[in-house]
Amino acid sequence: TLEALLSTGNSQSDQRVIDTAQLALGNLHLVLGELTKAQQRFESISEKFAGLSSRAHLGLARIALVQNDVDQAERHLRQSIEIMNEPKHAAVLHARALLAEVELRRNRFAQAISMALEVAAVAQASAAQKPAWTAHWIAARAMQAQGRVNEAVAALHRAIEIIESQSVKLDPSGEGIAFLRERAEPYVSLALTLGTGSRPDLTESFEVIGRL
Repeated sequence: TLEALLSTGNSQSDQRVIDTAQLALGNLHLVLGELTKAQQRFESISEKFAGLSSRAHLGLARIALVQNDVDQAERHLRQSIEIMNEPKHAAVLHARALLAEVELRRNRFAQAISMALEVAAVAQASAAQKPAWTAHWIAARAMQAQGRVNEAVAALHRAIEIIESQSVKLDPSGEGIAFLRERAEPYVSLALTLGTGSRPDLTESFEVIGRL
């Protein structure tokens, strides 16, 4: 278990094992909605290993987004990017996608779309699937906020195509454990977009929900 892994790391004074276990447990608590426990896990991670530290800040940013604290989310996202310092790394691309989410929540729709689509292009070229579909999903919601429904639908379809091309690997240290829950978001957004508006398409809306 993850607790056993943490215990092993502590007994052997192996900081990498300790940080890996804390990251995994933090992501698990986050998925379960246990935000205080998740925050404690993420904040306990050392700065010794860039990849783990970067993901810890990414986790703290996701907590801030759940709490709708966009300023705090932005701070952690920028720290995550700075620590990793590898523009095409999946964690960096995920952080950049979530910066577009920050702009979306600030109602800066044009900026959100531009940032998200830029991330999506780089992520797809780098075969970083989660940042790619996340970016398309964020762009779609910003497009919908601008009334660009057809473009939003196309972006959501693209997000779903990427999701359905993925093989599910539940690696909690890489946030994979959240995949099964988070992957539903573009489907729900697409179903709602298709089922509302001036010309709702309820048939396709129900078909999308059936693919969950």
